[in-house]
Amino acid sequence: EEYSLFYDMRDALSPSYSLVSFTGTLLYDPSVVEYVSATLNPAFVGQINQSPGQIIFNGANANGSGGLVEILEVTFNGVGNVGDTTLLNLDYSAMAAVGTFENLLPCLNAPLDKLVEIVPGCRLGDVNGDGLCNSTDI
Repeated sequence: EEYSLFYDMRDALSPSYSLVSFTGTLLYDPSVVEYVSATLNPAFVGQINQSPGQIIFNGANANGSGGLVEILEVTFNGVGNVGDTTLLNLDYSAMAAVGTFENLLPCLNAPLDKLVEIVPGCRLGDVNGDGLCNSTDI
């Protein structure tokens, strides 16, 4: 499961039209999903600190980044049982605009959390997803 975090600066007005820095935390249930890796947008310099159930990240770009900005991409493996769920709970504690350093946290209006459910995998060769590998898999 890959989870990408974005921030949309496309409707921001000048001079606060670019994201200059951010700090956030992503919480999850380590009995349901296992952290594999996280990659920060290469336009930002920052840190990613991970411990079971929690990823803390930050980044800064002196020139700012506008448009639809990908902040972080996280990869998890499912380790729970089929049907188990966990909420990927995202919370930003700081977010600023370039030049003005205006606080962008009040501008967050999209849901930041995502529900993840462990679903059964398919069998190799099971094209139609019926759980069998047979002549109907064409």
